[in-house]
Amino acid sequence: MSTLTARPTAPRTSRPWIKRSLLGLLVVSALAVGGALALAPAAPALPKGATLVDVGGYKLDLLCQGKTSGPTVILESGNGETRLTWARVQPKVARFARVCAYDRAGYAWSEASPKPRTVSVMVDELHALLEGAGIEGPVVLVGHSLGGVLARQYAARYPAQVSGVVLVDSAHEAQFQRLPESVRAATVSGLGQLEQAEQMIRLGLSAVVAKMVPLEPRLPAAIAELDHTLMVSGPEQVKATRGELEELMKGTTPPVASLGALPMVVISRGMAQPGMDTDTSAQTERVWADLQLELTALSSRGRRVVALKSGHSVQLDQPELVIDAIREVRAAKR
Repeated sequence: MSTLTARPTAPRTSRPWIKRSLLGLLVVSALAVGGALALAPAAPALPKGATLVDVGGYKLDLLCQGKTSGPTVILESGNGETRLTWARVQPKVARFARVCAYDRAGYAWSEASPKPRTVSVMVDELHALLEGAGIEGPVVLVGHSLGGVLARQYAARYPAQVSGVVLVDSAHEAQFQRLPESVRAATVSGLGQLEQAEQMIRLGLSAVVAKMVPLEPRLPAAIAELDHTLMVSGPEQVKATRGELEELMKGTTPPVASLGALPMVVISRGMAQPGMDTDTSAQTERVWADLQLELTALSSRGRRVVALKSGHSVQLDQPELVIDAIREVRAAKR
């Protein structure tokens, strides 16, 4: 599920969401053609090998693959993304490491949380997940977009439990306070679209919403289909996506001051996101590059890599860069 179309500043995937002006027409059309169109797709069964881990009264979906020796790699997805976004990375990392991907509360097979979608709460949930699954540290944290914020915050709170970090075009705690005002306005508009999509799914119009969201072409076909079905099988993921983004926009999470000498690779996109006018795009990319440099400087052992052939989702555009960074950080001695 995408939060926005062509908004490089918000944690997001690349798929567009429904347009506000089409909502009324879609509802009328769906009701007119009868119940067949309005039927929600059945939620897919939990895949083989995955497990549900209790994190305090609700459960999160976790899938681990690969070897068990050495630091475990934890994959943290961006806003609006299920763990399936790592499908081009996780199997290859599993050849040299134990690697686990999970879905945050409300996403895919994970149960919804009664708690607000603040960064602090999500770090708590990740900590409970690792403890509940018996994953002992230190671990390597790999975070894309919003997942990068969570990876840094977790490393700052539990430094002894993290041996390295890979940030994949990471979001920044203060990004909405520093980017052009037009970007913030566009994000607010996107939040409205998400709220309307959630309402449509609750009304039984999941099939209509599904038709407005294309499959992710960079994922293997079967996985793209599964991801697409998960997005509209219930309203929880849309609600969680919106809640996470609303919290990030507030800018109330203090940025991490330092990660000391923690091994870290910061992978930044090399291609500007489409959909903005030239001046806004240029300003956005300048600010984004500054933020990425600031993140790199958080560690005396930070290293930045620019993914020249990638947009925001480097793990889909150039997965080999992410895999190489994971290998490098995992092998580093702290």
